[in-house]
Amino acid sequence: MKYTEIFRLKKMLEEANIPFQFIDRTINYPELNIYREHYQICYPKFNSTEDMNKPAEFVCSCIEGRGTYGSDFDLLEIMGLLTDKELKYDSVAGGLTADDVFNRIKKHYCEVVGNTYDNPELLEGDDAKD
Repeated sequence: MKYTEIFRLKKMLEEANIPFQFIDRTINYPELNIYREHYQICYPKFNSTEDMNKPAEFVCSCIEGRGTYGSDFDLLEIMGLLTDKELKYDSVAGGLTADDVFNRIKKHYCEVVGNTYDNPELLEGDDAKD
């Protein structure tokens, strides 16, 4: 397995009980000697998990695979939850670690859910809520 950072992000989201959808988009045609790993994690709008296949229903999509920004270095690319500076240059940002992406998702999720968050230890530290 060439790509590991997306699986680190998947594990972090699972441990934090933050909703997401993991999609394996790997292409495997052994008869043509073609194998291309490609993975996606979609973080949905809160309470919009009825149809998670609608891209418009996601706050952030994270991908890793051949051709994604940062894939040569096992780094992630996202669409959504970009900084103002990133938005000036493109609609996606690449070269991000699992920690970078997780912190963006965690911040958004904590802001949306507030005090009803079911994993309060994530709210400790710099992101603590009163």
